[in-house]
Amino acid sequence: MAIDKTKTHSVGNINSAHIVTIPEVFAGEDLENYSLVELEHEDDKRVAKYSTGEGKQYLLAAVEYMYEGEDYIHFFPGKDEGVRVVHLEQGLRFETSNFDIENPERGQKVSWDADSKKFALATEDSTGTVFEVVNNSGTANFGVPLVRLEVQ
Repeated sequence: MAIDKTKTHSVGNINSAHIVTIPEVFAGEDLENYSLVELEHEDDKRVAKYSTGEGKQYLLAAVEYMYEGEDYIHFFPGKDEGVRVVHLEQGLRFETSNFDIENPERGQKVSWDADSKKFALATEDSTGTVFEVVNNSGTANFGVPLVRLEVQ
């Protein structure tokens, strides 16, 4: 994974035992972990790019590699790197630090905000997959605030 020690990047966990991943996908641009992406083909390879809310959405849950003295929050999937893309099946649960919700509360509806590239409270104008806050996860193992979402 690409390393940028000057920034804090998004982290997360998959909380479901059964997930469906899509093999052989590469980052079409620098991406944040635990973001929503859309897939397209470029130069005979499948690439993930940030979701615009127009196409089929998937969860980018990149596998992290840690090096001595580094934390998970220093890593992100860089352009052309292999990524882990997960189908957003109903009931899928995951935690993410990539959200813009002031005080997440159980039951709140959340969607992907293509402008901020973060999960935010759903509005009447929201498009794409709807999620529900199932837990305000605190800081868990990563030392950053996390929220647990479930695909509706």
